[in-house]
Amino acid sequence: MPGSSGGDSEPSTPLEGGSLVVLDGLVDGGRLFACLRDAASGAALAGAGELAPAPVPAEGLDFGSFHRIPFSWDLGAVDVEVELFRAEPGVPQTESCEALHEAALPLPPVAPDAGAVPLPAVRSAGALTLARGSLFEGRHYLLAATGCAAPDAVAAPQLCGDPDPLFGARSELLLVEFGLELPDDAGNFGLQFLNASRWLGPTDVLLQVGVPEVSVPFVSGVGFGVLRPRAVATVEQPFALELRGRGSNVVPYSQTWMDTARASALELQPGKSYLLASIGPPPGSDGAGSSAPRLVLIPAE
Repeated sequence: MPGSSGGDSEPSTPLEGGSLVVLDGLVDGGRLFACLRDAASGAALAGAGELAPAPVPAEGLDFGSFHRIPFSWDLGAVDVEVELFRAEPGVPQTESCEALHEAALPLPPVAPDAGAVPLPAVRSAGALTLARGSLFEGRHYLLAATGCAAPDAVAAPQLCGDPDPLFGARSELLLVEFGLELPDDAGNFGLQFLNASRWLGPTDVLLQVGVPEVSVPFVSGVGFGVLRPRAVATVEQPFALELRGRGSNVVPYSQTWMDTARASALELQPGKSYLLASIGPPPGSDGAGSSAPRLVLIPAE
């Protein structure tokens, strides 16, 4: 049965290592590429700490995939700029960060009678600066790109989520710290949930456990961009996971625990902690050019 191992308290012992995990939650196709550089010198950064003008990962991320970048820079002394790009598979611009940046610059305006303008093969998926002192050694952080980078290419833009009320954008970056405690029972799992779907609204997560299976509440009313619980909860291995969005009693989406692990390319290990992230549009949506909903498990390594 699920139960909190520490409530909302701060952890007493940090995890070993530390990393930034990039997650592709963009529903409008393409692949996601990340570029990191020292904000002061402009030098590119990679997981190995070497100069790396090429984006990571080199092949890009498909929807629902993630890539871990171990900390290789001095977190207390270096400001790191992170740029994310959505690109069509196989375009030559993905071979370098400079080419991605140039290809993602806004196109000049065209005359009204110029006809349809083709969509660019590369779009900016957002950028942010990891300021010195804002991240800590031994901690893990998730950077999730959500919504749509190219909503005008989606048949039903509402699948991207509501537009930002200030700027009208249909994409957003989420940065959260996860894995704040390890489970205290080696036979169980540590678990947290992040609502990274711009469509869902306040969401309940339930775990199907036991024989026969019963649905047990895990977290309730989790808004977009919110991580709950703040400290890892210890849970038995469930049979399946359920999402109930917007307070509905109807189960809009469920996914087995093992299917979630396989989709996340993981071999689950009891005694380890995982972040469960919801991404994508509503279940059953069939808008052309959009991805299906998904639950992703990300380990706190």
